[in-house]
Amino acid sequence: MNRKRKAAGKSQSRPGTTRGAAAEARARHAIASVERDASRRNKQAAKELERIQAEYRRELVRMVGPGGMRELDVLRSARSRLPRSRRIKRSVAVLEKIGVDKARILELRLPYLNRARKILDGITAVAPLDLPYHAPCDNPWVTYRAPFGGYSWAYAWERTSNPPNPVLERYLDTQTGLIGSRIEIEESSASDYDFVSAAYYTGLSAWHTPLSTGPLEVYLVFEFNTSTYSGEINDEFGFSDCLYAQGAYAELLAADAFDPVQRDTVKSSMYGFTEFSWAEDDFWLRQIAAPHDMHWYFFRTAATFQQGSSVLLEGGIRHSAWFQTNDKSVSMSADVNLRLDAIMVRSCEAEIIL
Repeated sequence: MNRKRKAAGKSQSRPGTTRGAAAEARARHAIASVERDASRRNKQAAKELERIQAEYRRELVRMVGPGGMRELDVLRSARSRLPRSRRIKRSVAVLEKIGVDKARILELRLPYLNRARKILDGITAVAPLDLPYHAPCDNPWVTYRAPFGGYSWAYAWERTSNPPNPVLERYLDTQTGLIGSRIEIEESSASDYDFVSAAYYTGLSAWHTPLSTGPLEVYLVFEFNTSTYSGEINDEFGFSDCLYAQGAYAELLAADAFDPVQRDTVKSSMYGFTEFSWAEDDFWLRQIAAPHDMHWYFFRTAATFQQGSSVLLEGGIRHSAWFQTNDKSVSMSADVNLRLDAIMVRSCEAEIIL
């Protein structure tokens, strides 16, 4: 298993200067802090996936023996010279010779795949918002539309040595509200172990002045342009496996420009799935929503914001794709191209705790 990895990332934020240079600097700090937290979670997930894979490989070596592993590695090296059908036939013959049935390998593999799946679910999926009862807010809604005053974006990816770099494209325009990203990841060599992760965040922002002291209720309203996600996975070895995930969620950042304690990040799922494939091919082509559909995502902050303060509201989309593959070729693409139609916000009265 080749452990050599390559990674890259970049970010930029321009929250706007309408509230002054000091407010802009603190808003940038809040945005950077959110990105650091997201990057830390992704890196930790990648390390845990690699550790799980290493544990599985040690157990597989115990099951098939060093000699069996060497014979299988020879077949991997001959991939370009052998047709897929013959390669699968020979790999199964190796297992039969050493007295190991494919079903035993699946039985060994499943607990590791399930552990890894839970890790990816924690990255690409967002639990439904828990909305306890709150007294109705009496303040009017304030709506911000394009052109928006600020923006931010950030991407990061990591891969093992065999796959190519991910293909990333950003959609972000303060004048029209265009927002989102396209992510393509693949691995065609179908080697013993390969891993790719890619994540892209895009956000548009406006400065808001709360009408009363308390939490904020916010709607992010998106119009969908293109929202397709697809993939193709091919078994190249007869008992190959692949764990893969795609997902995107809407994200609200509310940050007080002068009180760093008063900051909140809330998420709402757009789509997300994590699956694994064993000894079979797979193909999917789906869409999140039809073109021109309007979707409203509701948020309520846990943080309290003071009446008359300067609060940065950023509506964003966090988009990601991952795979971990053993002897399978993989190609995945997702195009989340939307327009932020509106950021709607109103102030709620702070709850009195007796």
